[in-house]
Amino acid sequence: MADHSAALLAALRKLAQVDAFCGPYSRLAVQDGGYDAVLCVLGNAPLHEEIYQLCLRYGAACLCHDARLLGLATTNGLAPAAVLASEELGRVVSEDEIAAWAADERQREASFLGRLARAARPLIFHAPQPVRLCQERFDVQAQALPFPMMRPHAPVTPEEREAARAGLGIGPAEQLIVSFGFLVPAKAIGAALAAFAVLKRERPAARLVFVGEVAMDLAALRDEAASLGVTLGTGFVSPEAYRAWAAAADAGLQLRIGQAGGVSAALQDGIGAGLNMVASRDLAETINAPDYVLRVADMPDPAEIAGALARALAAPGPDEVMRAAYCAAHDMQAYAVRLLEMIL
Repeated sequence: MADHSAALLAALRKLAQVDAFCGPYSRLAVQDGGYDAVLCVLGNAPLHEEIYQLCLRYGAACLCHDARLLGLATTNGLAPAAVLASEELGRVVSEDEIAAWAADERQREASFLGRLARAARPLIFHAPQPVRLCQERFDVQAQALPFPMMRPHAPVTPEEREAARAGLGIGPAEQLIVSFGFLVPAKAIGAALAAFAVLKRERPAARLVFVGEVAMDLAALRDEAASLGVTLGTGFVSPEAYRAWAAAADAGLQLRIGQAGGVSAALQDGIGAGLNMVASRDLAETINAPDYVLRVADMPDPAEIAGALARALAAPGPDEVMRAAYCAAHDMQAYAVRLLEMIL
């Protein structure tokens, strides 16, 4: 969200005079009648509790980065989240249910969007699923704004690829598969390892690297990863190193388990770099991914994933016209224009 907001601010400032407020937040931002529009930007994390409360109390346009807000709802414990869920579902929801949903969001019945939907004008999402839910469950017409590419993407040249592979120590015969982003349970790490084990039997030169920081307990997976030569998290990487991993790769893998409506900037980064990708169907469809992103079931099937990865590794690189067309269609400047049209 920080990367998105920084890129969005740069685009908006070509179109309007913009003041940006970061925490601790002043109520003046939402109370000052001198603004033509006020936009609250929030996501599914306790960090955004203050923005959420300001939007509920004073009202404003809201750009919501997540299709559900369970993490935000449990900021002050399970009890307040149970109240919100009970309001939404029209039945008593127990704290035990909230805990179960937090452990496995595939079980979650509530979206925790009700109060925000009634307060925000307009409420904007990056996916159509929460828009439909707000209409059906809260009788609120939210809006969908397709997710933009947050970083500029030039095509990877042969020279850049060669330098990136040399700098990262990728051997000439290795077939590098990368997966970007925080390592969290929703990324289906176990299923990815099982799929890679199948692939490795047919393609012993394949190598899988998860590029990003670890944000989950991987103890149960480390022995399997070590036996397969898989890197479970590189730690934080700079923008330059991030680009290098994409340039060095032969294919990308972005999985997501959970309910529909997720977006993936990492998947778009792979698309922009011209990588043949394998991704969960919902992620790919939500960002209107081009055909060189191979879709696999949202409930991970290691055999299916392994087959898709084998096809991605064997296929030629994407057509440059297709890659450039996707980048142009998801340009941040065009997104900023549409956002202003929605909130003014």
